[in-house]
Amino acid sequence: MPVCITGMHRSGTSMIARLLNICGLYLGEEKDLMNSQPDNPEGFWENIHFVDLNDKILSKLGGAWDLPPLIKTGLGKQLGFKSLYSKASELLHKFKGHESWGWKDPRNCLTTPFWNSLIRNLKFVICIRDPFEVAQSLQKRGGSSNAFGLNLWFIYNRQLLVNTKPQQRIITHFESYFIDPKEELKRVIDFLQLHISEQLINQACATINNSFRHHIINKSPIKISSKIDRLYEKLGAEAGTVYQKILAGEFTEVNNPTLSPDQRSDNQNYYDLKKIKPLVSDFELIIKEKDEHIQKLQAFIKNYDQTYSIDIVEFKKKLTAIEPVNTVLSGIDVFSQQKDYTQIDGWAYIKNQSSENSKIAILFISEKRSYLFKTSPVKRPDVTSHFKALNYDDSGFYAVIPSIILEKGEYQLFIYIEKNAIHALQNTNKRLVIAD
Repeated sequence: MPVCITGMHRSGTSMIARLLNICGLYLGEEKDLMNSQPDNPEGFWENIHFVDLNDKILSKLGGAWDLPPLIKTGLGKQLGFKSLYSKASELLHKFKGHESWGWKDPRNCLTTPFWNSLIRNLKFVICIRDPFEVAQSLQKRGGSSNAFGLNLWFIYNRQLLVNTKPQQRIITHFESYFIDPKEELKRVIDFLQLHISEQLINQACATINNSFRHHIINKSPIKISSKIDRLYEKLGAEAGTVYQKILAGEFTEVNNPTLSPDQRSDNQNYYDLKKIKPLVSDFELIIKEKDEHIQKLQAFIKNYDQTYSIDIVEFKKKLTAIEPVNTVLSGIDVFSQQKDYTQIDGWAYIKNQSSENSKIAILFISEKRSYLFKTSPVKRPDVTSHFKALNYDDSGFYAVIPSIILEKGEYQLFIYIEKNAIHALQNTNKRLVIAD
């Protein structure tokens, strides 16, 4: 039976691949497995040939692991993918003769349609983890923002749910392996129909210890968007009885007799702390969150040299030099107003002009004031492929606007673009209300 072990990066895919390998799942020859790194000292358990193919698929579509492209079903047989289809078939042939085999790669969250078109009866082991823990782990490894990590978590997991059928997947939660690993591992093994001894299961569970938890979050310090919460809840509903009991607080102790006394103590201490801390430290957390919030806003305002408050009368004088609205094409993908900030993601470009060397800003206009915010650039090869005209790869933008900067009032949202001597403005018909 072919098995794909996948899930968002930093979600425990390496640990679970290692457990299944110990339980008899063939992942390829040792020379083909990726070497360990400081951020994953126990090894990645990734077959370099599958990783290389997935990278090529994403690149062919103008994306990468950290810039997910849109992939449609039946991709493997579409024109332009014949060579990749052929290489994949050759790779799969190397596993012929192995009853239970598979590979692990988080990129498969994005390339699932390709592999589904190649392999009949492909099973998926989907590894999930708290989205903020994932974002924090990514931040430590590569310096990315929490917003980047959370958004990537959402895209990876949403794509998996869309492109896999319930009967071909099992969802397993990272947390379950530190509470009752034997029960959770047996659930996965039964799904994959791996017929192994109790002794081998115990041997695999004995390799788990608390050091695998590189980032533990008892409570997220930032508000996570409702769409991420809903998706996390949906994934958790398929994550088995161990995880459901964790949510319900039904465990009184760590159930892993294969651990050494020291390992068991570490895990028990973690679980006890996780269970008790929310009950006794709410007041501490409130104070800490407020202090952190003030510090972050102070630092943000101090360093945010891309923000300008301008007099509305003065700005209206400049509007006479701005091109008409019909010269701009744009789209707002994310417009999310939270208590302390507003996140805006999208794309924009001037008609009949490539997006190269364009400067994109967000403009909020009210009856009394207007605010102009420069945005952070985001590569959008998908816009180029959609419109199939000029190069619009630089049309993407991203901005996070702290609410404390804006005066109370109702604002209209405009997109403002500069390119060479052209200045263009477009009303997005979005509105932002800042209350007390």
